[in-house]
Amino acid sequence: MSNTEVWLWACAPLVMAAIPALIRNRKATETTDVLAKDALNGLQEWGKWMSGIQAAIAGGLLALIFKPENSECLPSLGEMRGLVGSALACMGAGLFCTATVLFAIPSQMIRLKQPDEKGFDVYERSLYLWLPWLRLGSLMAFQFWLFFFGLISLAILLIRRLPY
Repeated sequence: MSNTEVWLWACAPLVMAAIPALIRNRKATETTDVLAKDALNGLQEWGKWMSGIQAAIAGGLLALIFKPENSECLPSLGEMRGLVGSALACMGAGLFCTATVLFAIPSQMIRLKQPDEKGFDVYERSLYLWLPWLRLGSLMAFQFWLFFFGLISLAILLIRRLPY
């Protein structure tokens, strides 16, 4: 994988997250505070699950690369360093996004006392009051694309490593 391909692969999640953020309908979904709390509770469970999966994938990749006993059965990565780096970078950045979403849930719950201009739609609200341009839904979409491209990088890496 050339340096250009690595850079294109690394920038793909940014582009995929930016396109929906730019063209999405910014109208809030009509809902109530009770349903918004249910959505935040579901989001919290999703975040816990997602962070566990991302940490396991990143840890597995690192263990595969750095454990001395794997050096005999694992040929040198050579040209696939870009894929390993891409998978680790996407999983690491996705884990950071997931942690940010989980960290924002209490702020979202506190602000559910009264509706803002977006009503009770937590996905369209700003992540924090001090960060008004970043929406919870946008960060979640970005996290999804990071996870997706990390999995694709991992799959390509594993397919290329299979003996034929």
